[in-house]
Amino acid sequence: ANQAFVPVGGSVNATTGVVTNVDYREATLTVDTAGNLAVGDKFTLENAAVGIQSIGLADKTPSGQKMTFTVIEIPAGDLTLKVYPKPIAADQAGISSLEAAYANINTAILNNATLTRINIDAS
Repeated sequence: ANQAFVPVGGSVNATTGVVTNVDYREATLTVDTAGNLAVGDKFTLENAAVGIQSIGLADKTPSGQKMTFTVIEIPAGDLTLKVYPKPIAADQAGISSLEAAYANINTAILNNATLTRINIDAS
C-alpha cells in the first residue's frame, strides 16, 4: 500500500487530560527487506523510476534533487525502517493545508517504491 505521513505533535487523553508527545521528525517505513541496510545509511526513493524530490521550505516547489533519508533504527522483523526526516508529501490525499505547510517531498511514496542506498562502500 502507499505510505503517507502527516506532522503529529502529540495527543491528549480525553479522560485524564494527559498529553503524550510524539517525535514528529521520524517515520516508520514498511519495506520488503532491510537486510542490506544499517543504522546511519542514507537512501533515496523512487516511484516507477521517478525520484521523489525534496521541495522548497517556503514555496513548496520541487528542487530537482532527490530527497535523502537516513536510517535511524531497524526494528526487529526486518520489514520496517525508522527514518529521518519524516517524509511528508505535498500532494498526498487527505492532507490538510496546515499539514501541507510541513511537506518536505513533492509526491507520496507509492506501493513498490524503490529504495536506493547512496552511501555504498567501495570495498
